Amino acid sequence: MPGKKQVRLAFCDLAPDWDARDNYFTQALEHAGWEITFCNGPEEKPDFVLCGTFGFDFLKYDCCRIQFSGEDSWPDLNLYDYAMGFEVLDFDGRYLRLPLYAMRSSWAPALIKHTVPDEELLAKKKFCNFVVSNDYSNERNEFFAALNAHRPVDSGGGYMNNIGGPVTDKLAFQRWYKFSIAYENSPGAGYCLFLLKNSQATRQGGKSYARFFLEKKK
Repeated sequence: MPGKKQVRLAFCDLAPDWDARDNYFTQALEHAGWEITFCNGPEEKPDFVLCGTFGFDFLKYDCCRIQFSGEDSWPDLNLYDYAMGFEVLDFDGRYLRLPLYAMRSSWAPALIKHTVPDEELLAKKKFCNFVVSNDYSNERNEFFAALNAHRPVDSGGGYMNNIGGPVTDKLAFQRWYKFSIAYENSPGAGYCLFLLKNSQATRQGGKSYARFFLEKKK
């Protein structure tokens, strides 16, 4: 019986909540029959380094650099050999569109959230909620202010909080509302984090939302 395929792999510049030894990429490789030797730095001579966007340690590596971005950002393919992310682009086989939501099981509720039984929808007595931790989007801020002036909106995040303090469980808080205001931090073609699953509608993510999530009417 042939042995497992071998790969020497390093990670760098990851987001704080990433586990370099147990994540989407390592699980995919192991599922495909690869045995991974984890390298802690360039001196251990990895075959590939998978790079996040939270630093510049990738510059220390002279092996094949693969960037993954979970942010609304374009890859610099002068610095990386390959890249993956939200953006919708073609770069002669060097780029793969891999949205962050596709890497986590949390995308699944987005497939069924518009099939909620009528009785569950009718049980939602509260009007609208808003859970945001920053003021990055002027359009989002203005929309909240306009709607809140028309009819009070419960803001449960760190930004514009009006319920006595930030909520600890976002989904539990949102469950009893008819509507949720859902904007990404910035508008970009293909950029979408988790707002589709958390809300009944999403606007600021680019027109490509329709391309990726809505079926064409015949």
